[in-house]
Amino acid sequence: MDSHANQYSNASSKYFIISSDTRNDLKSTSPSLIHKSIISIAGEVKSNKKLNNGNILIEVLNSKQAENLMKLENIGTIKVTVSPHHTLNHSKGVISESEFQRDLEEDLLECLQTQNLTQAKESKEEKRARILAAKRDQSSLGDGSLSREDFLKDSFKTNKIGDDDDSDSLLKVHPSEDDMSTSEVDEPPLSS
Repeated sequence: MDSHANQYSNASSKYFIISSDTRNDLKSTSPSLIHKSIISIAGEVKSNKKLNNGNILIEVLNSKQAENLMKLENIGTIKVTVSPHHTLNHSKGVISESEFQRDLEEDLLECLQTQNLTQAKESKEEKRARILAAKRDQSSLGDGSLSREDFLKDSFKTNKIGDDDDSDSLLKVHPSEDDMSTSEVDEPPLSS
C-alpha cells in the first residue's frame, strides 16, 4: 500500500489501536493518564477501552480526530504506536442488486470507490452463471436457422464403414425443411 493510500485509510478509519513500544507498559498505566493524553491530542473520542493485552481500543467521532490521534507518540513517558484496527474498520457484504450482475469486478470497484469499497469479488455461483451465459451466447446462431450442411454436421457424427462394422450402423437421414429452421435441434428418430 503506498503512503497516499495508507494516509487515506487512516483518515477514513474509525477504530484505532494504541500499543506501547515495550510490552505491557500500558497495562499498568493509570486510566486517567491515558484519557488525558488522548483528549489533549484528539479531543473527546466516542469510546476508549483498555484491552486484556494492555493495548487501547479507540473509536473516534470524525476524520479530524483520526488524523490527530495518529500523531500521538507518548502517553506520559511511555512511547506508543497508533494504528488503525486491522478488522473493525472493514466489513464484508454482498451486493445482490440485479443491475450489477453483468458488471465485472473492476467496474464495480471503480463505481463504488467513493463509498470506500476496497475490494470486489464475484461469487462462485455468479462466475459460473456468467461463463455459461457467455458460452451460450457464443454457441447460438445469429438468425436461428441452420443450413442443410450445418444441420448434418452439427447433428450427426459420420461413421466410416469398414470391414469390421455391420450395416446397421449406417444412418440415412433426410431432414425436412421444418427440421432445418430451428436452432435447437432434437435428435430425430432413426430410420432404417
